[in-house]
Amino acid sequence: MKALRPTLAIIAAFTALTATAQVVLTGTAYTQDFNAIGSGLPDGWDVRTGATSASLGTTASFTSSATSWGTSTGSFRNAASTSGLNSSSSATDQSNSGDRALAVRQTAAFGDPGAAFVFNFNSTGFNLTSLSLDALMLSVQGYSTTWTLDYGIGASPTAFTSLTTYTDPSAWGATPLSITGSALASMSNQASVWIRVVALSSATGSSSRDTFGIDNFSLTYTAVPEPSTYALLAGLVALAGAMLRRRFRPGVNAS
Repeated sequence: MKALRPTLAIIAAFTALTATAQVVLTGTAYTQDFNAIGSGLPDGWDVRTGATSASLGTTASFTSSATSWGTSTGSFRNAASTSGLNSSSSATDQSNSGDRALAVRQTAAFGDPGAAFVFNFNSTGFNLTSLSLDALMLSVQGYSTTWTLDYGIGASPTAFTSLTTYTDPSAWGATPLSITGSALASMSNQASVWIRVVALSSATGSSSRDTFGIDNFSLTYTAVPEPSTYALLAGLVALAGAMLRRRFRPGVNAS
């Protein structure tokens, strides 16, 4: 049995560093509240270090056990979200909260810069209409990090487009981020899309770094019309045009 322990440890470590399966969009919306991350990351989600404006970075390990906001060790973690709590909530109260968030504590040696929360999905057949999430400041410290919400297209993108940024408010709590309209067009009807919340630049300030998290991620979308629908619409337009031309053709009685 002892001989198996190193092998089992290697398997466990490999599992912790393996990206989860891509999500294929269905229905009209995708939501993720992260309340089940005590059992691991949801499908489509991973956490990374070394991310840049030209690279997804390297898949990192994730601590699935409940970890308090104030734990200063650099890690991606299962943290309590803000609902029903306040900045001085005890570690016990945080652990007992059922409202969870995907969080990170950066350090000089971990994720600063380059920490990223990453979601990979297939949007084939759908036009995206909205993207939203809550950015959470969970432990306010002396250093400040600017987080970028961006996306890349393809199996292994080397270019990313910024959607918005979240600048450290130096105050505990949640900040909703929302994207709608034409900014989502390039993510629509694609075989592989990567949405990231990423620290692309180094934190500034002194002392320690914040604990930051995300929660209540949501995508909404509509189905791309089938080619037959386009053909029907085109036919109706052509028919209407023909009727109008006939109505106003010289010599045709319009009464």
